[in-house]
Amino acid sequence: MSTLKLTSNASGTGVFTINSPNSDTDRTLTFPDKAGVIAAGSGSVIQFIQNVPQLARFSTTSTTYQATGFDIDITPQYSTSAIYIMGTMLVLNSVNYTWVDVRRNGTQFLSTSNSSQMGIGYYGGTVWDTRSFCIKDEPNTTSQVTYELYIRDHGSGGTAYLGASTTVPTGTQSNNVYLYALEVVQ
Repeated sequence: MSTLKLTSNASGTGVFTINSPNSDTDRTLTFPDKAGVIAAGSGSVIQFIQNVPQLARFSTTSTTYQATGFDIDITPQYSTSAIYIMGTMLVLNSVNYTWVDVRRNGTQFLSTSNSSQMGIGYYGGTVWDTRSFCIKDEPNTTSQVTYELYIRDHGSGGTAYLGASTTVPTGTQSNNVYLYALEVVQ
């Protein structure tokens, strides 16, 4: 038979109280066989990461995807978790559309069906476009994962831009690229 042991910290002076609700139903609390963590239920957000990259605007004339440096890292607590990558970004193209892709550790992770790719911008490139996105991934790991924005020009002759300023933001300023990662228990 296992033993339940509660150990207090000798340096602490706080009181931790376990209360039960006013109920006539018996309840059982089952501890997972894992040190340091009590498992959350399915659908629970167990981690939230935010990154506002302090980078200058990225631009490319390439028609193949280019790494921008605008990225976010998350280390999943469970290999079975879903990771939701969300963000808001400012894009422009001088002539064509700008295509944006979110890649895991430098590789396209959803499929070649363009499900992680977004065609953004106005033909003729005179208006900056702010777009938001949310993509679900199941990386099946507890190792750190990096999600990075990649961009490309839609056709030849244009320049694709990500981020507003050609200078690196300082302090609390941003370049209008905001990235978020949530770990959700499946």
